[in-house]
Amino acid sequence: MPESIPTGVPRGQIAFATIEALTLGGNADFTESLRAALVPGTRFDSRTRTWRMGQWEEEGKAIVGRIGFQSSATAELWDDEINDFKEMARPLGVTSPFAIDPAAMRVAFQVRGSQIKVKAFTRALQKLLNEASPNDRWRVSHDTRQASLEQWAADVERITDVRLTLKRPNPHYGPRDRVEQIVEGTNAALIEIAARAASDDPSGIDLNDALIAQAIDHAQHSYGRARIVGELNGEKTQWSSEDESVAEIRTALTDPETHEVSLRTLRRELGDSSAEEEEAQEARAAVKEFKASLDDEEDDEFDMASDGG
Repeated sequence: MPESIPTGVPRGQIAFATIEALTLGGNADFTESLRAALVPGTRFDSRTRTWRMGQWEEEGKAIVGRIGFQSSATAELWDDEINDFKEMARPLGVTSPFAIDPAAMRVAFQVRGSQIKVKAFTRALQKLLNEASPNDRWRVSHDTRQASLEQWAADVERITDVRLTLKRPNPHYGPRDRVEQIVEGTNAALIEIAARAASDDPSGIDLNDALIAQAIDHAQHSYGRARIVGELNGEKTQWSSEDESVAEIRTALTDPETHEVSLRTLRRELGDSSAEEEEAQEARAAVKEFKASLDDEEDDEFDMASDGG
């Protein structure tokens, strides 16, 4: 079971995707073709964003790098020359580090809050690979597995989060009277329900509660969507009503300055054993250095005592 991250410590979410080579022949080398498609500087424009492929390298069994976007926003800043506020363009940019396991054709990447969500990352990586590949076509998809809510809920230990978006039905609510009461009672076109279990509550959220159960059923009838997070052995998975799929979610420490998870962490999440060995070697080196510093302190104290004698 992974160790829990203390409250207040910077953390980030890791998601997973798969890469498919759609046009490679049976004898083609997937890894070599992928390397050729990872071209630093490749770019494409999407609405207000310009996405780019950054530099990459091979570490252990993985290919690691980052993609990101640049955009601009308008800010009202003070201008001393005109002695007044002035609208100015302010550059913005966010990157998402990734690790690719060429053997498994699987990607681990960091979700960057609302800036780079799962769909944004998979679409951008796919577009960047295809932009750099005039002859080969690639598809990048969120790594999920199909499962009914009942199957998935039976496998997890507890439900930690429920997020429901509900729309008015056409033509009627059926037996979902609690949903009807909320939607019609508020005269809302859209209702959002969010529930989160206490971190120390082993029971979690009860999906059999009348309101929650009816709301999920309403979403499954194509009148909204449901996203439910559960825990098993300290790891989180998310079930989505949109395609009745389950996706893995990982939480990892981030650099307090860049807010990025380390590339080694992404490699480890892909099962790269060399990443764990590197961490073990660093830990042993740190212990050795600490012991050496203690020995130096003892020698200094002995020298001082000898001089005083």
